[in-house]
Amino acid sequence: APPPPPAVVTIDDDEPMAPGDDDGVAPAPAAPTHDSEIAAWAALAPRGVREAWEKAGLDFGQQLREAFSGSSDAEELDAPAALKQAAELETVAIGLRFFAAVGARPPRADDVRITDKVRQAYPLVDVRYAQAKSGELSLMDALKELAPARLRLAGLMRVLDAARERGDVRARLRGLGARNCLRGEEVVVTGVCELLGGREDNRGDTRRELIECIEQLGGTCKSDVKGTDARPGTTLLVVGLGEKGVDGKRNGRGEAPETSGKFRKATEINSKRAAKRHSEEQKRREKEEAMRNNPRIKKPHEVKSVPPDIRILREDEFYAWVASLPAQRARDEEEDAGPKTTAPPRVFPDLRRIHYTHPTKAASAKGEPGKEGGFLADALAPPGGFTLENAIVASGEHLDGAFAHAMLQKCSCADGAFDSGRNDVASYVTVHWEGADRHAGPGDKPEKEWRSEPKGWLAATAEPGYHTRRRGRPFESCRQVDVRHATKVARKRAKPILGSQFGLLADATIGMGQAHSKFWLLRFKPAAEGRSGGVVRLVISSGNCRPVAYAAHPKRELVGLWFADFKEVDGAAPSPFRDALLRHCRALVNARSAAAQADFARTAATRADALARCEELFAACERADFSPADAAGVRLVAHEPGLHPSGAGVAAEALRAAFAEACVEAGGGPLNCSAVCHSYGGWLEGGATG
Repeated sequence: APPPPPAVVTIDDDEPMAPGDDDGVAPAPAAPTHDSEIAAWAALAPRGVREAWEKAGLDFGQQLREAFSGSSDAEELDAPAALKQAAELETVAIGLRFFAAVGARPPRADDVRITDKVRQAYPLVDVRYAQAKSGELSLMDALKELAPARLRLAGLMRVLDAARERGDVRARLRGLGARNCLRGEEVVVTGVCELLGGREDNRGDTRRELIECIEQLGGTCKSDVKGTDARPGTTLLVVGLGEKGVDGKRNGRGEAPETSGKFRKATEINSKRAAKRHSEEQKRREKEEAMRNNPRIKKPHEVKSVPPDIRILREDEFYAWVASLPAQRARDEEEDAGPKTTAPPRVFPDLRRIHYTHPTKAASAKGEPGKEGGFLADALAPPGGFTLENAIVASGEHLDGAFAHAMLQKCSCADGAFDSGRNDVASYVTVHWEGADRHAGPGDKPEKEWRSEPKGWLAATAEPGYHTRRRGRPFESCRQVDVRHATKVARKRAKPILGSQFGLLADATIGMGQAHSKFWLLRFKPAAEGRSGGVVRLVISSGNCRPVAYAAHPKRELVGLWFADFKEVDGAAPSPFRDALLRHCRALVNARSAAAQADFARTAATRADALARCEELFAACERADFSPADAAGVRLVAHEPGLHPSGAGVAAEALRAAFAEACVEAGGGPLNCSAVCHSYGGWLEGGATG
């Protein structure tokens, strides 16, 4: 076969020659297209992207191939730039959706009673409110829409009424919160309450049961909001779900409770406190800056404390908040969480020693012997193996019955001596003077007057009140005193329990008082059954029987105290000391006239019962050996309370005579002695003496 014709190649001068052609080298193979892989990526494109690209006039396939091959010819194919632009576009999209949603929502109602929780329960409330305001929604349409909800609400209110009316108040309120969970909260309630006290037929105070609930849970209710940006006060304001009303009662005006003066005052206090916190923080920063710039400034700014804001809760929020609170211990329980045993005393009876008030420590030590400076508690502590059996507590014009009861219960009753009640103290006697009884009259109604601290270790109840008065003066009675903290301590430490407190008055005349004596006369008996004997203790003080007389700095008074023990013996020798003591005590408890028996008509006991307890104690003094006091040269200067001639100066003369006798016994030389004195000057002009 003839050979094939030679190939004819036409070369265009405008087209460059492929490299290597002149050398006769074969051209390089074409780059792969990866069409299958690009097609797979195209299938993974989000829905609507291809259509959006075509609608914008862009070639989706071409850009995909360029992106796959890594070409950077176009800026939009730069991967980092594309990601940044995508994030910005997504943020813009979110914002556009938000503005669209806001624009689509109807305007919110301007009624403050339509809260976010109301909107959550009824999403169409703003729409319906706007329609009703514009007239688009008629009253009949609103009533029709309300009918099912009203029926459900009526049923729930009947259920609430049934739960409310079952049992007493404590049973109704039990379970709303943990025990004492509101302790320390000072609460004010404003507006009409709809949950506990909101029955439709209730026209009275709808806040009454809510206030009972708060008090049952340990809170304190106040009538008005108190406090400043520097002083704490109200801690919680509860806003009722109903209208503003008047004193918790409905008035039908429909005013929002947020317009009340209590709500406005609470918000103003919170605003002032927030402003003060900001100001104090600004001052602190400025002072720190000044200290950095000036090394001579050493002291930083002392930030003044600002009380926390008043918590403002609506009625339903209050119940939810209370349910989340933990239980707390009552204040008297916390104070009772002390030692399980009474500490031994630090000071002991001494005929030659007088104890004086500590510069900073309370002499009463709140009824706990063994504390520094607590000489009164130590003086009332029983000797080893003994416990209190009887007592007389005498004071001047101020005698706090709760203080006397707490000190005897906690200090004088021995630990572990309860013995199934065998050692309980049947009763004891308190005596103080009262000068003015001209206003006394039959049938005067007693009123309680509290002289003790209202809380803490002296919180007490008494029936009749231990300072019950008839038109301004105390009356004599047999009182059942209960100091809760002292009773808890007694049970915890197995102490005998104190019985009734006889309250006697030592002045039967009009005018000045004649009984300024301040002493504790105690008899201790053996705590163990089968043992005999007893100990009489005399505690003489210059302070009245009240907490403030034995308090710590800065309320303290300078008090001197002397005490000594005298054991009961067979055939006790005569003693001038004992004679002076018994003469004074018998005159003291018998200073009242027979007309005073009318006071005891209020109780089953009589004045004769009180005097019988006194005579039992005096008999113990007759058995006690007072010769150590006589041998030590201790003189008890006492006289019979009563009226004396004007200018006689009985008490002053008795004191001078005692010093004169001591000088004679000392051979005329100077005396080295100490004295515990009361008002020995007396009322010389008025005829009565101290």
